[in-house]
Amino acid sequence: MLCRHVQSRSGYLAIRGSVLLKLGRVSDAMADYEAAVTERVEQGDLASSQGEAWVELGWEHLRALQVTKARYALQHGLDLMRQDFQRNPALRPDFLIRALMKHALAFALMLDFKKARMRAQEGCRLARERVASDQLSGIRGRCAIGLRDSEQSSRRRSIAKCGTPDERGLLFPVY
Repeated sequence: MLCRHVQSRSGYLAIRGSVLLKLGRVSDAMADYEAAVTERVEQGDLASSQGEAWVELGWEHLRALQVTKARYALQHGLDLMRQDFQRNPALRPDFLIRALMKHALAFALMLDFKKARMRAQEGCRLARERVASDQLSGIRGRCAIGLRDSEQSSRRRSIAKCGTPDERGLLFPVY
């Protein structure tokens, strides 16, 4: 049995939650994400590890249209991840980039485009700095919101490495 050899089941629970989500078993996935958060908090895991679990739980709350819970969990998770990143920028930047892009997409879905754009810009900037553009793939990267055309062209050029803005200022990665 897997649990016999692993002290913490939280990673397993998070992965199983993602699989259950893909299978459409939303309530089971939610239960696994909640258990992963609880276990990581109780065991005193790194703030970034706790934050990752909170972000996944927030994303699931958003899918269940529980917007208030989603906002709290996403923001709390991102805050925890930023704490560790400020202490040690080499610690799990890929997870922080994905969390920022999920946060951006979540805010766009909640029609808060200003916050969505801010998070997407931060995620793209961090991905460029850490040479981690692979973290911008998938739906989160395709929906990243970039700078508006009215902003300085030098800033547009710097973000162009993450993609190209369309006429509305939406940023789509170049493949």
